Amino acid sequence: MPRWILLLLPLLLPACQSQRQQKMLRQSAAAHDEALMYRETLMSELAQLTQRKNSINIQGRALTEAEIRFVTEVENLEDAWYQLEEHAKAPEDQSQAATLKWHTSYRDSVRALSQRVHLLSQSP
Repeated sequence: MPRWILLLLPLLLPACQSQRQQKMLRQSAAAHDEALMYRETLMSELAQLTQRKNSINIQGRALTEAEIRFVTEVENLEDAWYQLEEHAKAPEDQSQAATLKWHTSYRDSVRALSQRVHLLSQSP
């Protein structure tokens, strides 16, 4: 192998590293944007479910089993959302891989909760 290739090798390695870092940054940004989209939908639908729950709770009669189940499910979803937001602190001063992992995990958690909220909001 010619020596000049060995001399160029240290110059090529940072370029590869930089491309990898840029890719991770793009993936983190995409996961963050998706999480915001799911979060917006989730908050809107959860607010509607909370209004329905409150209108059920203020009735002056005994609740049916279905109403009790609905109220309990909404309260569980509200609790899950509170817990998720309580622990949703992006890591500071960590590697880009750790940041990407956090953003992906947060997006997946918000998406899963959003799907649960959406299913309940579609029920009669």
